[in-house]
Amino acid sequence: MTVASNEDIGCSGNGTFIQTGGTNTTTSLYLGVDGPADGTSPASSGAYNMTGGSLVSVGGSAYSYQIVGYYGQGSFAQHGGSNTLGSTTLPVNLYIGYYDGSSGVYTMDATTSTPTLTVTGSENPWHKRKRGLWGDQWHF
Repeated sequence: MTVASNEDIGCSGNGTFIQTGGTNTTTSLYLGVDGPADGTSPASSGAYNMTGGSLVSVGGSAYSYQIVGYYGQGSFAQHGGSNTLGSTTLPVNLYIGYYDGSSGVYTMDATTSTPTLTVTGSENPWHKRKRGLWGDQWHF
């Protein structure tokens, strides 16, 4: 699958993407998009569950990110396969829990095969917030 722009999962609602094989190529991936930071209504929830295949974020846009929890709640469970963010010429950043009120969890384990994560941009799990304030997590 190739997406020429943002691939949003859980945008103004709930959504899950399950990848068991093949290649998913996108400019950016946002999980858990929308939801007011003041908590007046339920936040959106987006999940990506990968057991095989490749996820490739190619970069080239001002919005080339992978964001797990963008105003809403996001989770990325990588049990196998490869997740590649950008290249040396077109880096892509990885953010876990992007704004106040959002939450994100990125989990890696070898349930089905050895997962790989390659980030050419920055790995910044607490963008614009204090470390650990909202319980954002990495699990390796």
